[in-house]
Amino acid sequence: MVSMHQASTLSGAWGDRKGDGTSSIERVGNAVATEKKIRARLSYNRGTMNQEVILWPVIIQMVLTLLLFFRLGTVKARAKAAGEVDLTVTALNNDAWPDDVRKISNNIRNQFQIPVLFYVLVLALLVLESVDVFAITLAFLFAASRLVHAYIHTGSNDVPNRTRVFKVGVLCVIGLVGLLIRAIVL
Repeated sequence: MVSMHQASTLSGAWGDRKGDGTSSIERVGNAVATEKKIRARLSYNRGTMNQEVILWPVIIQMVLTLLLFFRLGTVKARAKAAGEVDLTVTALNNDAWPDDVRKISNNIRNQFQIPVLFYVLVLALLVLESVDVFAITLAFLFAASRLVHAYIHTGSNDVPNRTRVFKVGVLCVIGLVGLLIRAIVL
């Protein structure tokens, strides 16, 4: 049990040094509480958000890639059946295929460029438990931009429109990089 003398000594040692009526311990406690509030606001309710929602855009991107492979197979089979290709030449030269085959093939190649960064960013945000509404929004926008990009690339192949849609996807990835940096720093 602490005597009155010991309590007054402790109070003097940890007491009101600034003259504002709060002790040093109270000020430290207030600072810690304030820091926790700031961190909670910056985390955008990490604990209550379903982190796994961000995997849906990843699944969309993966399904897109698989569907493009399937479509490539059917278009190549159609070109072979129509006698439009010499298989001995196409074995080493992708340019020997008709344009519709090359467009799909080129788009598949695109699915292993920027989307790879997207996969890594999503997984990193998941591991750090830093998925928030901004990350989910950017991820869905990225997946949508890739769907539109593939549609344009394998269809009309209108390069100016394809480039605009590609830039949207790149901006989404840049945004996800920013969110990852925020997660690491905070």
